Amino acid sequence: MPSMHEDLESMTTKKKQDDDEEYCLDVPVTEIATNSSSNEEEPITTTTSSTPSSSSLSSPYATSPMLYSVIFILLPVFSERFAFNGVVFTFPGFSDIQTGSYISMTQGIGYMSPFFTAFVADALLGDYKTILIFTILFCIPGLFLIAVVSIPDSLNTQDFPTKALHVGTHILFPLGFGAAKTLYGVYAAKQYNPKTQAEKTKQFFVTFTAVEFIGSFLGAVVCIIMSSIGHFIASGFTCAAVLVIGLLFFIFGTKRYVNGELKRKRYMLMLLTIVDAISCCKRTKPNEKNNNHMSYDMDQLLRDTSQDIDCDPDESNDQVSNVVLLHCKFMQNSGLFNGPMVVSTSYLFIGFWAVLIKKYITPLLGRRNITLTISNKFVLGSLFLTLGLAVDAIIASQMIRMYDESGGAISIFYGLFATFFIGGMAFSLAATNELAFVVASAELKMLGTAVMLFLTQGIPNILGAQLFRRCRDWFDVNGVQASTLEEYAHSDSLNFMYVLMGFTLYDVILFSLPPVWRWMDNFEETSKANNLRADTECNTATYSTSNVLSTISENNVWKVAIMIFLSVE
Repeated sequence: MPSMHEDLESMTTKKKQDDDEEYCLDVPVTEIATNSSSNEEEPITTTTSSTPSSSSLSSPYATSPMLYSVIFILLPVFSERFAFNGVVFTFPGFSDIQTGSYISMTQGIGYMSPFFTAFVADALLGDYKTILIFTILFCIPGLFLIAVVSIPDSLNTQDFPTKALHVGTHILFPLGFGAAKTLYGVYAAKQYNPKTQAEKTKQFFVTFTAVEFIGSFLGAVVCIIMSSIGHFIASGFTCAAVLVIGLLFFIFGTKRYVNGELKRKRYMLMLLTIVDAISCCKRTKPNEKNNNHMSYDMDQLLRDTSQDIDCDPDESNDQVSNVVLLHCKFMQNSGLFNGPMVVSTSYLFIGFWAVLIKKYITPLLGRRNITLTISNKFVLGSLFLTLGLAVDAIIASQMIRMYDESGGAISIFYGLFATFFIGGMAFSLAATNELAFVVASAELKMLGTAVMLFLTQGIPNILGAQLFRRCRDWFDVNGVQASTLEEYAHSDSLNFMYVLMGFTLYDVILFSLPPVWRWMDNFEETSKANNLRADTECNTATYSTSNVLSTISENNVWKVAIMIFLSVE
């Protein structure tokens, strides 16, 4: 029978082992976390062992990723959004219509670049190096070029250097912020263990949304104030400096990041699979010599593609800012609080709603065993945006009524009622990022995010810019853009607001239909199951042609394609 001394010694040893285990979980193994240039496709895994300590040592994930590594990724996210909105809110010399169209086109170009960025990150350089290269070579030079162009005679040109401005706003800067939108969120989410920290990953995207839009708000406010007091040139260089500081913080956390392996082999097999499929698309009989050629990759490619092309609703928020800005132009300003400042508060309220969702709404619903599905979040986000547009339409109507009765203007602060409701878009914005990450296969997270950005930001911004131009007559009086409250009162600008409300109501109705939200919930769960199955299947497994066809049916690829066209506004 063991003595009391032996029992005490045993308990002390066990406690020490537990403490060692907890410490090991907090410190990633640098050999696993370092950037790899290997061509081999070896996903990060946690090896099982009979002892907890050995399991802990083999895991590259920290027990508290937010404090250990993610915070160093969120800081450049904040600075990038600060810089972006500092630039887009300060375009002196451009009319309101020109500015809105110009910004929409810049955003549209930027959100088409994620496909190239995803390929570079997944197959060529890795996430970490791609972030560094695109920020250093594109985003920062683009910001400095835009700032330099604003200095009179800085480029020794007789006329305004429009071509140089286009290089900054349509090439360098879009490639930079497009890469940032693709990489930062996914790279930060990859710091969480997909098996044991899945719930934390979902909550992270709410935090990510809050950081993005608080940075957007502060960037817009700071640069608007600097421009209003005559320091426009300094505001441009401030944006570039803030981004440099954010990049330095990102580099500071280098040794803490979890980095996966390159997917060169995966992308090559995908390309060969597509070529193989095209070459035999007209065959009526299976090829005896090549019946199983890369058949596993065909199956997985079909699953990955249908999951990446998910049903992301496009919101009309990109054009909402332009319309709200036009309305606020004819309100009574209060000091430095003007139209652009009101529009920037929508970013603040989105961040506010994101914090509210994470800290209060989600826990409150959880205590009542209520879980918001992806479709629920889409409906709520679209509903709040519709309410914001409705409130803004009411405010615009009151502006016209006030002018007709007394010839005066209403206070600029009324615009805050509209931007408060617009902030409720945080529901759908966080859900969109979450869906793109969760549904995409483990090997194609970046590609899934690229597809999401292209469908929800790239195409809508370009179409929105064209729509804005087509409807320009609604903002004109006798062929001239309204520049006074009297001219605005006699314009048809409210019609464009009603068009945007129609788009958002369409989203609300679409994602409220029982067949649609049931399909979306099933789609999410099926995609997760497919990802788990792909992790356990052997790459050398073979499948028949009928198996490939069953995979198409299983993933509802045709339904997904139809839903994409229905949901894009």
